[in-house]
Amino acid sequence: MQVEFVARTDDLKKAAKHLLFNRREHINTDFAEILVSPCAATLRSVGTETEIPVNGLRPGSARLPLKVLTLVVKIADSYRAAEVTALLQTGSVRIGRTTHRHPDIEVTRLPGESIVFPADASILDTLAVASLLTPEEIVEQGLRQRVQTAQRRASDAIDNAVAALRELEIAPERIRDVVDLHVAEVAEKLKTAIRKP
Repeated sequence: MQVEFVARTDDLKKAAKHLLFNRREHINTDFAEILVSPCAATLRSVGTETEIPVNGLRPGSARLPLKVLTLVVKIADSYRAAEVTALLQTGSVRIGRTTHRHPDIEVTRLPGESIVFPADASILDTLAVASLLTPEEIVEQGLRQRVQTAQRRASDAIDNAVAALRELEIAPERIRDVVDLHVAEVAEKLKTAIRKP
């Protein structure tokens, strides 16, 4: 399976810049999805979506790390041409005559429903949204790394709270219960807001 399209170099640069905005620590772990139709390409990443006009030679969908998308734009810009052809297949992307291989590039089936999730979401919001999704949905939405990071940071915060409250003889389970209850309350508030219309 392959996805191939011709796009204006400037449009590709603007779309990548839009996706990279406000990523902070997630810039090296977030993925971009590219959905190509005969006349447009939708580029999206957690919390951000943009569309550019293209000539979709082989419509379809692909997922690649944002850091690879950054490299793709640099390669496209290096040709100094108004338009470039991009060919994506599992394991590689070719821009013009240059091929870049990366194990995390994959041509995928068309993705399902996207959720609304800010690029700079807090740990609490990340845990709340994750509690509303199945493990498969977390992966499909490109949130796996974010959820793992949020879980690790929440666990560290709970360990610190347990240590700070040791003299008051508060059991670690009670602190975890408070955190779980708070996450559930936030999840309930977010439930209707995260699904994309």
